[in-house]
Amino acid sequence: LENDWLEGIVALPDQLFYNTGISTYFWILTNRKSPDHKGKVLLLDARDQWQKMRKSLGDKRKQLGSDHIATVVKLYGEALAVADNAEHPLHSK
Repeated sequence: LENDWLEGIVALPDQLFYNTGISTYFWILTNRKSPDHKGKVLLLDARDQWQKMRKSLGDKRKQLGSDHIATVVKLYGEALAVADNAEHPLHSK
């Protein structure tokens, strides 16, 4: 955080891992932030991107399919483009 390497945090669904039902967050780090994104952190809620497993493994009841991963990557890219666009109304918020 001191070096401003945290670019974004993605909230993932709960129940993704064996023997834990806790929520998971994916931290995206970079040492090449765009100048417009300096001092900012992008937050993305992807908790609704999951599919139910056929058979649960302990507390693991959900999984990310390739289509869910593609959606999260697309949404992150779009949100990053908005955050870096100085002309977008949400840029200053």
